[in-house]
Amino acid sequence: SAAVPGIALAKGGEFGALEGGVPALVHPVMMGGLYMTTLYTGFLGWQIRKMRTLADDISALKKQAPQLTTPGKTFASPVGPLIESLKSELSSADDSTKKTLQADISSLQAFATVDAELQNLTTERKNLVKGDFRDRHFQLSSLLLALGVGFAIEGPVNTWMRTGKLFPGPHLFAGAGLTVLWAAAA
Repeated sequence: SAAVPGIALAKGGEFGALEGGVPALVHPVMMGGLYMTTLYTGFLGWQIRKMRTLADDISALKKQAPQLTTPGKTFASPVGPLIESLKSELSSADDSTKKTLQADISSLQAFATVDAELQNLTTERKNLVKGDFRDRHFQLSSLLLALGVGFAIEGPVNTWMRTGKLFPGPHLFAGAGLTVLWAAAA
């Protein structure tokens, strides 16, 4: 019987199985998972911000669009079909209308590179909207806050249950700081 060691309990068995190794591992495993969740939630937030700033960029590019002087014609993006429409009218137009059509065609052709960028940004924004980042970010952030606060408290409680005391130091203060950051971000 001397060769078989007894059960190793951190605080003398006062809290039973909660003093063992598996419950002590819950906190570090959860914190690792919450760290990864924090990174992914940040990525989702970045996508939301990108979507908002793209709307501003698109508006700024639309303001650069040329004002057409041909009666009955208004600017439309993409400009390719509009240019072709104006060119087809050019052959049957009278001389005064031809000058107006040629001026509009020239201004639209000059705007074509900006229009291509406008189309790219619009497509990118549509794809971001389809990603439903806003709702996913909100749901994941709520879960992160709830679990993060809960397990930030569980860690010191588990330490106290195993040792009977807390160890104030960098680890404890970093955990408290992260918990405050999660709450402030909410």
